[in-house]
Amino acid sequence: MTLDWKLVGLIGLGSGLGGVARYVASHFLNRVDFPYGTLFVNVAGCFAIGLVVFGGMNGGWLSQPWRALAVVGFLGGFTTMSAFTYESVALFGQGAWRLGLLNVVANVALCLLGTWAGAGAGIRLWPRPV
Repeated sequence: MTLDWKLVGLIGLGSGLGGVARYVASHFLNRVDFPYGTLFVNVAGCFAIGLVVFGGMNGGWLSQPWRALAVVGFLGGFTTMSAFTYESVALFGQGAWRLGLLNVVANVALCLLGTWAGAGAGIRLWPRPV
């Protein structure tokens, strides 16, 4: 099996753009008391993956190169599971148990809801071709 270097390049481009978008969102939204920026990018990324993957696959418009760029690259660089877990552990370590638990519950519940909402929107926006 050969490696498709075009896809590797697209994933790299998408990852770079997603990482920059994550940094900008976190810069403007994170606060000292709670990591709102991380929560935002996780929920937005989950909505986007539901929208793009379910809508794109359902509607038949998402080609492999675009999926590599958007899903593996951009959303892989944009979403922040490692930041989410670090920030949760840091809140617990500071004794902020309620905020730590809020962070865990909010990220998990809202990201599941975001993926579900994105999938529903994608399926409605791009119905299966007849």
